[in-house]
This record gives sequence, structure tokens and C-alpha cells, in this order.
Amino acid sequence: MAPLLSQLEQLCSSCARCCNGSVYGATTLEPAEEQRFGCRALPQPCPHLVERRCSIYASRPRACAAFLCPLALALERGLVTLEAARARLVTSPGLPQ
Repeated sequence: MAPLLSQLEQLCSSCARCCNGSVYGATTLEPAEEQRFGCRALPQPCPHLVERRCSIYASRPRACAAFLCPLALALERGLVTLEAARARLVTSPGLPQ
């Protein structure tokens, strides 16, 4: 079995729905981040999303770093396997395939 972080990365990179505009219209930045990004919120789809991956992952906004969708939380808690989570992505309406 792959380490949990690797499993989360695999799941997220097969979806990216939280960043592609399917779920949110913008990601609110903290005051300390506003100057670095030049705005109060990052529009969605995120301009830093490249091929379903965050191009600024190491320095992404705190809101992004803290976010886990319900499916990722279930994976993290061991309530669903990576394979089952991926299958759920494929069968969920509106998700990229």
C-alpha cells in the first residue's frame, strides 16, 4: 500500500475539482498573503493549476494547504481505499474524468 500522503496526492491529482472552478469561485487569502499574490482572493479556476497540479504547491495559500474534501478526508481516515475513492470520482456527476 502506498503511504497516505502519496495516496492523497494521487487522489487529488486525478480530480483537482477544488481548484478548477467546479466547486468554488475563489480562494480567500489571508492578509499576509494578499501582497504576495496581489489580490484578496485567487479566482477559480486557479491560475496556478497546471495539468491538475498546483504549480506553487510548496508556497500555496494557507486555505489551500488546509483544505481536504470529504472524499480525501475519508481516505485519510481509512474509511475508503484509494481505488474506491477513484471509482467514486469517475461516477460522480460534474467531475473531470
